[in-house]
Amino acid sequence: MNQKALIAAKLGCAPTPVMIASVENVLAMQAFAASVRPTVEAYEHAILERHQFHIAQKWRDKGCEDSLILDRKRTYLLDETDGATYERERIEACAASGLKVEDPGYCPLLVVENLLVQAENHMFEVVSALPLFAFLAKPWLLTMEERTKVIELVEKVFAPFVGNANEILARLAA
Repeated sequence: MNQKALIAAKLGCAPTPVMIASVENVLAMQAFAASVRPTVEAYEHAILERHQFHIAQKWRDKGCEDSLILDRKRTYLLDETDGATYERERIEACAASGLKVEDPGYCPLLVVENLLVQAENHMFEVVSALPLFAFLAKPWLLTMEERTKVIELVEKVFAPFVGNANEILARLAA
């Protein structure tokens, strides 16, 4: 019995083309995010490094210890003036990087990460038809750690059925 037949037997049926396509879409979005992330993180870090912004006074008044904001995930702690400076320079850096977004105010990395989550949710929806993955009909019950592990598991189970990178890209481009 070949690997695909063995996996299909364990799943209770062969994966459908829609299931396979959903896994391939997740893989493509993961690759897309991985290609955008270094550029966005580099220019955002450079802006934060250059300005040496501190946590806004309103957050310090609420008990946050004053510190530099050097992590893009902490920019919500900027005051309005620093936040406006950061956002203006982030938009300029995005345009200079060559990354394209629908609206100049959008962050390319956040756009791609949103597309990735949508692809993952679609994958969960279609593979939940398989008894082994029926629990994915309610993906909101998964913690982020569990979600990551389940995505890896689905990708491993479906690996023999998905195409290589060139095949996936050709199908997506069609």
